[in-house]
Amino acid sequence: MDDVKAFAKALDALELKKETTRPRGTDSAKVIQVIETLSLRGRGTEEDPVRAISQYWNFEGELLAERDPCFTGKDEIF
Repeated sequence: MDDVKAFAKALDALELKKETTRPRGTDSAKVIQVIETLSLRGRGTEEDPVRAISQYWNFEGELLAERDPCFTGKDEIF
């Protein structure tokens, strides 16, 4: 019987936790203007294939980020 009571208490605690815990979402979002450039990069070799890269710049000419398909999941943010 004690096991049943302990199990019921654990379930109650989980239900309470569900009610009081919220996943953290985005703190802020806004639409901004940037310049996107598309360029070819690479020498056409197996080690350095030719590919299109995207770069994102602000209006002062500062590079903000770069997306290179050879480095999927490793976008650089400057």
